[in-house]
Amino acid sequence: MKKIMIRVFKILLIISLLQLILFASDMKTITWEFANEPPTSFEKNGKYVGFGIEIIKDIQNKMPQYKHQLRMVGNYKRLVKELKYGSLTCAINLFKTKERLEYMYFSKVPIFFSFDLQIVLRKTTFEELGKPKKISLKQLLNMKNLKFGTSFGRTYSKNIRNILKEYEGNSNIFSYAQSNVASSLLKMLVRNRFDYMFLYPEEAFYLSKNIDKANDLVTVPIEETGSFSHTWAVCSKNEDGQIVANNITTILEELRKEKKYMNYYVNVISKNLHSYYKKHFENTYLKIYEQ
Repeated sequence: MKKIMIRVFKILLIISLLQLILFASDMKTITWEFANEPPTSFEKNGKYVGFGIEIIKDIQNKMPQYKHQLRMVGNYKRLVKELKYGSLTCAINLFKTKERLEYMYFSKVPIFFSFDLQIVLRKTTFEELGKPKKISLKQLLNMKNLKFGTSFGRTYSKNIRNILKEYEGNSNIFSYAQSNVASSLLKMLVRNRFDYMFLYPEEAFYLSKNIDKANDLVTVPIEETGSFSHTWAVCSKNEDGQIVANNITTILEELRKEKKYMNYYVNVISKNLHSYYKKHFENTYLKIYEQ
């Protein structure tokens, strides 16, 4: 009798293992793609790290019905192309534009809520401009003697997009297809390849510790922007992508209520910004919902 029971147990175990194998083989794989953009997402010591990667992992843990793989694609031009043609590709930290809505499904709540762009320039340029507390981007772009460096394929908030479109084709605007978006451009700024660029406060906080001559640079708020901007999670525009994007929305609605979610960003900005950010996170960000 005991031998029979052991045989039955072994048979049931084999059947269970076969079912698990068959289930796993039927699971669809989500490819999570991201730009090389410290401190949000980047590679360090052979591992993908950054607060954006942590959020992706939190989402993945809530979606056990899928297999998941991470892939760093370098810059935003490549990332957008992969989303457009990928079978089931998702990404984080993208602004919503009319063009992108044609080939991406967006989460209905934003994934990131961050301080808006600032202008970064060398101290000498800052002093020549009179040490302004804020800078008009339009005014800078009208100064033909100053060169503006930007990342090819990277998209910004609506106000910034409209201004850049207005000045599209200007001879003093230079776009670079760099793999490490902010870091590469910042090094070029230090080497006088151009005179100013965009940078987010979290990028400035991180890169100031890792770039030579960072003390020779100054960040200044842009007159034409607000205090904050928000970006979204996106997926390929097909049936599977729509299902996953909807799942991400549901997951984010719960995850964003957790204290650690807010702290992912708080931990990469300077302390003087913490209380201001926390207030707007709770009063503004958590209420944003777009169909």
